[in-house]
Amino acid sequence: RRLNDGADQGRDVILFEDSSPVGVIQCKRYNGIVSLAMVIQEICKFFLYATIKPGIASAPGEPFRYYVAVSDRAAGKLFEFMEAKGRQRFEDLRAEFEEKAFAARKASATLRKHAALKNLTKEQLCDLVWARIDNLHTALHKKDDLSRMVGAYPDIKWTYFRLESDTARIVGELK
Repeated sequence: RRLNDGADQGRDVILFEDSSPVGVIQCKRYNGIVSLAMVIQEICKFFLYATIKPGIASAPGEPFRYYVAVSDRAAGKLFEFMEAKGRQRFEDLRAEFEEKAFAARKASATLRKHAALKNLTKEQLCDLVWARIDNLHTALHKKDDLSRMVGAYPDIKWTYFRLESDTARIVGELK
């Protein structure tokens, strides 16, 4: 299910299986390079929201998918991180996750004011994210991947993407 634009709590598309959320897709349309630091903060924001709104993600310990779709360029470190498997890639970046979890709380009035989160240290905030990393599958989709995938599903293409037909283009050129 695609969410409307606006405050999306770190998710643009929710993936469901039997009516239960099993993953999210975070879309980044950004002029410039989408960095690992940006995505780490998005991951932290999403899982902090999942702490206070458990219905938006599977329970800690259950498998979950976190995909990032970028419209343009992605930093090499981001690609390596998102395509890697296992816990060590997170452990190597623990200090950055702590900083970004703290920044995510600070940037959101909802997270900042919530009783379960407002008095936690950056380490404790990060621990909430850490409760989910052993069963977290991540992937990065770039523009070419998305074009191929969307092309395979014409209904999605025509529902979610505004495309000009050849006829409209030709009429425009004639005018």
